[in-house]
Amino acid sequence: MVELKLKETTQRLEQQLAEEQAPRLKAEKFALAAQMKSNDEIRALRESLERAQKETEILRKQAFYSYLKTGMAKKQEEI
Repeated sequence: MVELKLKETTQRLEQQLAEEQAPRLKAEKFALAAQMKSNDEIRALRESLERAQKETEILRKQAFYSYLKTGMAKKQEEI
């Protein structure tokens, strides 16, 4: 009698555990997918930022050299 009750209780608890684990595993899987997507988006944004910074640096240098060239041309005209 005690063994039967123990066996039934064990089976019931195992079933309850399985039922509770399924949603948790599903949530973990969803969270992992969201984290991976977030990581991909962060990587893409970093790459975009790096490209923008490089382009800005190039344009800044071009503007500076253009400014110097224009200034030199004006000085030549004055001479």
